[in-house]
Amino acid sequence: MFYIEKNFKDAIIGKVPRQWTVAAISEIAEKKKGAIKIGPFGSQLKKCDLSSDGIKVYGQENVMSNDFTLGNRYVSIEKFQSLKGFELFPNDVLVTMMGSVGHSTIFSADAEKGIMDSHLIRIQSDKAKCLPSFLSMLLSNYNRIQTQIKSMSQGAIMSGLNSQIIRNLKIPIPSIEEQKGLAKLFTEVDLAFQKTDEVIAKTERLKKGLMQKLLTRGIGHKEFKETEIGRFPKNWKIQTLTDALGGEKEAIVAGPFGSNLKVVDYRDAGIPIIRLQNIERGRFINKDMKYISAEKAEELSYHNFVKGDLVLAKLGDPIGKTCIVPDALEKGIVVADVVRIRVPWHLMHKEYLMYVLNSSPVFNQLSRRIIGSTRPRVNISQVRDLIIPIPPKSEQEQIAKVLQTIDKKLQIEKSEKTKLERIKRGLMDLLLAGKIRIKVD
Repeated sequence: MFYIEKNFKDAIIGKVPRQWTVAAISEIAEKKKGAIKIGPFGSQLKKCDLSSDGIKVYGQENVMSNDFTLGNRYVSIEKFQSLKGFELFPNDVLVTMMGSVGHSTIFSADAEKGIMDSHLIRIQSDKAKCLPSFLSMLLSNYNRIQTQIKSMSQGAIMSGLNSQIIRNLKIPIPSIEEQKGLAKLFTEVDLAFQKTDEVIAKTERLKKGLMQKLLTRGIGHKEFKETEIGRFPKNWKIQTLTDALGGEKEAIVAGPFGSNLKVVDYRDAGIPIIRLQNIERGRFINKDMKYISAEKAEELSYHNFVKGDLVLAKLGDPIGKTCIVPDALEKGIVVADVVRIRVPWHLMHKEYLMYVLNSSPVFNQLSRRIIGSTRPRVNISQVRDLIIPIPPKSEQEQIAKVLQTIDKKLQIEKSEKTKLERIKRGLMDLLLAGKIRIKVD
């Protein structure tokens, strides 16, 4: 199916296979008015024109997700009539023109009738020269296209496209048969991604349902009681987080206040600090780690963590997300917007507590206690006063084991998706540069 190309020629975009041509987008577009068109700007389509029903308005979110069911912006029939030149048709190639510029997809034949907004550019290609499926794939994935877009993008605040830039973009043009082969291949790759995404979504739904059931109904219970945070098995305790950890306030400690730890104290090596960006629900993000000197860490020792501690975000979205400090981090310091929770092993199963702190009953409590509107947060006292359900320790272990099994499955599927993405990027670079070719009849 594949072979290595050895015969190249020099072109304005670099070396391409000798049999390929290079053309501007304007040269492969249909020869008619509006074949390359930007969405309605300014007074053509204003916020006051939008409503909750009528003819749909499509935007960047539809292109970025390749999902034309998203969105709830509409215009009246009368307004649509005045914007008919911006109507979308099956096989129109849509390109994002602001923010994440240059992403592309094809308007689906199954999509609801509609128009594009001012953040999109439409290209109607001449199918005898360039297939819409190939053009869309090329615009989204070909590195030389992105380089051209970046060099020609306009705007001092954020880069953007305009119709002139799109018209002038130079692209490699294989034969129609090779275009078909490339488009088919990458459709199959995208289907593999879709299946992986479906498995991940299904597993996440399963985990959410199991968490709701196990953390409120437990395992094998028939008698329940009503409490201030919901209905739970009769033999479970309902306590504050502080009491559940033995009544020691020092088991729950926030990071140093304000000027006690500043950005100027950060180092490229030394004692690690845990920041908000290192915390996700149930997962520690070991990325962009920062450090402080041993002397500074000693000064801030009250705010220390050790491996196996829990860390909770008292600022951010979602507020209260919690994970376990991995074994790779022996010790360190948490910053002001992070709470360190030390779990006595004889009182509480730490994995169970992590799942509880990431559950709906706890999130609902934190949401009611949020301070501030610009950067909503909770304080250390509110974290210490959280009310949590506490099964017998043996049941805690059972619940945590079930949820950990689901988490392991999720991790495997997400790792598989990462591998696929790496393979796709490498394959795209080789095929769209013509270094590896597809055999065609």
